[in-house]
Amino acid sequence: MNKEDLRNLFLYGGLTKAEYESIEEQRTAENVEIFKAVSAVASVYFIALFVMALFNDAVSKNLKVYVVMVIVSLLTFVTFSFSKEKLNSQTGPTVIYILLVTIFIFSIIIGAGVTTNYLAVTFPALLIAVPLFTVDRPYRLHILTFCVTIGFIVTAIFNKRGGTLKMDIYNAVCFFVLAQVIIIYTCRTKMRASLMLYRVEGLSNVDELTGFLNRRSFENDCDKYTDGELPSDLVVVSVDVNGLKDVNDKLGHIAGDELICAAAECLKSCFGGYGRIYRTGGDEFMGLLNIDSERFELLMKNFETTTQRYKGEYITGVSASYGYCYANEAESISVDELRKISDKRMYDAKAAYYSRKGVDRRGQRDAFNALCASYVKILKINLSDDSYQVVSARPETEVSERNYSKESISQYLRDIALDGNVHPDDLEEFIRLSSVKYMCEYFDEHDEPLSIFYKRKFDKDFNQSIMQVIPTSDYTKENRTAFLYVKDIGRK
Repeated sequence: MNKEDLRNLFLYGGLTKAEYESIEEQRTAENVEIFKAVSAVASVYFIALFVMALFNDAVSKNLKVYVVMVIVSLLTFVTFSFSKEKLNSQTGPTVIYILLVTIFIFSIIIGAGVTTNYLAVTFPALLIAVPLFTVDRPYRLHILTFCVTIGFIVTAIFNKRGGTLKMDIYNAVCFFVLAQVIIIYTCRTKMRASLMLYRVEGLSNVDELTGFLNRRSFENDCDKYTDGELPSDLVVVSVDVNGLKDVNDKLGHIAGDELICAAAECLKSCFGGYGRIYRTGGDEFMGLLNIDSERFELLMKNFETTTQRYKGEYITGVSASYGYCYANEAESISVDELRKISDKRMYDAKAAYYSRKGVDRRGQRDAFNALCASYVKILKINLSDDSYQVVSARPETEVSERNYSKESISQYLRDIALDGNVHPDDLEEFIRLSSVKYMCEYFDEHDEPLSIFYKRKFDKDFNQSIMQVIPTSDYTKENRTAFLYVKDIGRK
């Protein structure tokens, strides 16, 4: 074990600093519940000792200590019961830490003056302290037990116990060594369990590429605003990165990923300190921020400047369209309405962006719809996992093919061939050319679309048809995706 490992063991329970900080929110939330539960148990325990001291001369000398412990335990319980949200931060643990140190000082001073049984004085403080510090700051437990050990020794010397002094010091040292072993084992186990839980939860709530929270987390956080009035400073922001498809097509997906990460980096640097930002789609981001309008407007200008100045390996400058809506723009507005308004404003901004560039996005959609209507069916297929999705299809085709495979592209094409849709003269060739194996081999050797001419049955007649398979821009041997088009040429 090297020096760094020892440092991590002492300060972070065996985790690295980065791992320890990553579970800070989870640790703090756990602490609030632990403070409350342990202080409740401690309150009952010290009240029982206090009552016992009133009627038992053997422990009556510890009465002052028990009074202090009862007061602090009850105060801790009440504090964390009624101020849970405010103490769900580092303030709570720090306050309790100061209180507990004060308890130790008082217990040692009072104990030294009223009893020679210093174990009875310090044990109650340990009972409440150890569980509280186990998940918060591991190094504090080491400091705490060191102080207690010194307290044991000072109390023994103060009481001048003569021949037992050496034994008292020996017991104190044994206590300290044993405490370190227990602390290291307990903290290490607890910290690793917390880190594992954080990572498991993170897989379902964090976007892998950017490290931002994902759509699932965004929806969960929006649900928290369904009850009650929205904070007046709440702002919902919708951001969409411009030109991602062009970057993917021209520079490749590595450049596209850099563009997304660049947008994420700019968003985090400008707005990260004012709330949460989420990646909700391929090039889409959402934000739930708490900030006044004046400050937000300044940050938006800063965001525009930051994106324009970005320079990466493949990308120079980032363009993004955005929209936002304040909770105080209207009375009794819901978070869903804020989302819809911010989305609409973002899409308006995006349309204006493409209009300035001379791109008619509405015309593109109309052209795409017209092109789709000219084909009998368009599928997006994946030859790697033998699957497909319907992009568009004529209604009559959907009816006639309702019993065909809805998942396997190879079975779907075989169903077409064997159900009498392909003319007998073309059947054998169609089955060969439309097999997944043949298509994979074809695209391994050719960079051009695969065209299959055959006669297909429409209603009662066979018409000349063409089936074209065109690889997507991100087609690879590991990800064999393509589009399949079926067109009725119209010649019998």
